[in-house]
Amino acid sequence: MSILSKTWLQAWSTLPNLEFFVNCWRGWEAHINIVDTTMERYGKGKIPIQKFELSEIFADSPQLFPLIDKWLLIALQNGVKQLVLHFTAYPAPILTILTAKSLRELVLHNCTLMPVSLSSGVVSCNSLRKISLSYVTLDENMLQTLLNRCPFIVSFILEYCSGLTTKLIKIKSDSLKVLKIHQYCGIWEINAPDLVSLDYAGNEIPELNIVRESSQLENSKIILHCISRLNTTWFCKLRKFLSNSSSWSEVNLCLFKCDEINMTDLQMDLKERKRRQI
Repeated sequence: MSILSKTWLQAWSTLPNLEFFVNCWRGWEAHINIVDTTMERYGKGKIPIQKFELSEIFADSPQLFPLIDKWLLIALQNGVKQLVLHFTAYPAPILTILTAKSLRELVLHNCTLMPVSLSSGVVSCNSLRKISLSYVTLDENMLQTLLNRCPFIVSFILEYCSGLTTKLIKIKSDSLKVLKIHQYCGIWEINAPDLVSLDYAGNEIPELNIVRESSQLENSKIILHCISRLNTTWFCKLRKFLSNSSSWSEVNLCLFKCDEINMTDLQMDLKERKRRQI
């Protein structure tokens, strides 16, 4: 083997970005062996890992969870900075993840963060800057733990997560700059004085209470997807929400079944609001 070939092989076998897509339908044993062999080599050689991404294809496989725990621990021990897990029902060991001193971005999709005992205390993850949770199962205590134990977080994304059952859901962070909430419902209290971008999407008119509105807020976007039958009362509520909230830079409405809207009533409601403002 030439010197160039050896150099290339060494470089290829120590790549800092590891992205694995496990096919749980056909030949999954071969896929698992490749991932396991690779991760063991990185673990034994203490090869630095910049990014670790693990995604499943076609089906969830709970029997693989112990192996995922093993691979995840190797990635954390090898200084992973970007962690992406897309595995249905995988109980991500969030308390272990938060102990990582080098982690800067955490992306979880279809995982679960419940049940987790927080009685023993949770260390702060001062390195973490970005968190993205999509179709993740978590409760309000876990949500608050993530926000409280990541004091320097700048970006937080919450998309269609389950388990948030309380009437009032609070988002509080002094460092947060980008907030994206795509949920079906809920009353949100937002306390983020340094917020630069706010993105909300849902199928109901949200109830947002911005405790301390940021003077730096540049982008504010709301998207409503409403498939239920709408009437005049609904539009009056929407008008009130938009007029009472901070100025939105973009408003997108995807509406269906609007045949029960009475334009005369809408005009009368608008006139009444103007009269009250005088």
